[in-house]
Amino acid sequence: MADPLSFPVLAGVALSATITFIYNRIRAVLDRRAGRVPSDAPDAIEGSTEALIVHSESLTEEQVETLERSAGALGVYLDHPELLRGEDEKLRGTLGELRNILELAYRREFIFGDEQPEGPSLRVTMRSDEISGIQRGIKARGVSGSAHLDVDQTGKVITESGEMTAIEIDGSIG
Repeated sequence: MADPLSFPVLAGVALSATITFIYNRIRAVLDRRAGRVPSDAPDAIEGSTEALIVHSESLTEEQVETLERSAGALGVYLDHPELLRGEDEKLRGTLGELRNILELAYRREFIFGDEQPEGPSLRVTMRSDEISGIQRGIKARGVSGSAHLDVDQTGKVITESGEMTAIEIDGSIG
């Protein structure tokens, strides 16, 4: 999880677009959490071909309350973009905290401004009703220190001969 104060300094259109993006993701999470949108309905993001799944159930009540409080504050910036100041440390801290919460809900990293992803990433999602053999999310000979691995597995029934392994690494990591 990134330090909230490490949120990049953005200005003008980039800052406004970031506020809009974060505000829309907050609304998507809260709408699913409140049942206004089916919880399994993907979140379609404008300009992206990838529909994202919202995992609002993975958030704590405190995190949800932070999203609710922050939605109102971000709405003010959307209505009055002249108030936006990219060097505002309080705003950057808030955006960083919101990004951390949203990354938990979306189970993915969000990149803003000229940030670079921390390294290569591999994300695997697997769902099974019954596992009677081996289900493995990732099997690798080794992993570089800059890699980010994310495996989300769900097995409803794992039989006596079944095995569910998220990651199997045969070698060093890093």
